[in-house]
Order: sequence, then structure tokens, then C-alpha cells
Amino acid sequence: LGCGDGNSAKFFLKYFPDCEYIGIDISDKSIDVAKRNYANVKNIKFCLYDGVSIPYEDNSFDVVFISCVIHHVPPRNHKPLLKECRRVLIGSGNLFVFEHNPYNPLTVKVVNECQFDVNAILMSAKYLKAVIKAAGYNSISSRYTIFIPRFGVLKRLLFIEKYLYKIPLGGQYYVIAKKTDLSK
Repeated sequence: LGCGDGNSAKFFLKYFPDCEYIGIDISDKSIDVAKRNYANVKNIKFCLYDGVSIPYEDNSFDVVFISCVIHHVPPRNHKPLLKECRRVLIGSGNLFVFEHNPYNPLTVKVVNECQFDVNAILMSAKYLKAVIKAAGYNSISSRYTIFIPRFGVLKRLLFIEKYLYKIPLGGQYYVIAKKTDLSK
């Protein structure tokens, strides 16, 4: 959800070559670019999304992946958006959400200076986990990531990141959750 120009599709294909990737976005321009970029790839599809109703039936997906999108959504729409994602997940489906960490000063600086993030509202992992739980998910966990730059001399220290995941200072964090059967 929020696939933009489809940049993440290449990573899904690399690590899950037999997957069917369906990207949705509210930007018709981004969807057009994504369709052009992947025109000859049979297991990738892109479609326009109205920002409210995901254009797929209930129980359609094993995974919903959202990366750096929710901070663009007004807070009053967080829970409805996550419930809509829950609707399209299969019974044991997983939600993966990546977001910028508001406790990392460099991340805040970059977001504040980015033209695409003019109206962005960063949220804490604690807040996002609470909204995800309220939307009907369980087995919710989170980790902080991107503590060390991926270039230059510091790149050699990347191996220590696996020990830092609980410290809320990484540039981003991710939350993983499972769909819950609310009928029980």
C-alpha cells in the first residue's frame, strides 16, 4: 500500500521471485510510472487506490506492506486505514509497517526539509502499535533500525545494529502484526 513508482517491487522479486506483487497508490502519475517500469513483468500489477477502500476483496493477501506512508495520512484515518488493510488480509495474514522515527534528530531534520513530507506527522512506534492493536491485530512487535550510515567508514559497523533494535534512536522502525479473528 503506497507503492509510489514501484521501487520496492524489485526487492520483492529478488527475495520472493514467485510472489505476486500488487502495488496500490493514490497517485495516478506514480502508478503510470510503475506500470511502465514493470510492463513486461507478469507477476507484478499496479492499480490506483482512492485512499479509503482497497480495491480488492476480503481475504485477498498474505501480506500487506506499508513503507513510510502512514505519516502522510491524517491521524483520524490511521485506524480506518489499518482496518481496511486487515479486511484484505487472509486469516493468518501479516501486516508490515515501516515508519520514520520521531526520536531520531537526523530523521526529523530530513523529513522537515523534504518537499514530499510537508504535511507529514511522525508518530512513535508505541502510538502506531496501539493503533494497530485497536484495528484488530495481534502478535504485534517492533524494532528500530538504521542506526549506522550505509556508506563510508561507518559502514563497517553495521554488524552491531542487530544488538540495538530495542533502542528508540534508529532512523526508522518497523511494526509487524498478525490479523486477528474478531469473531472470537
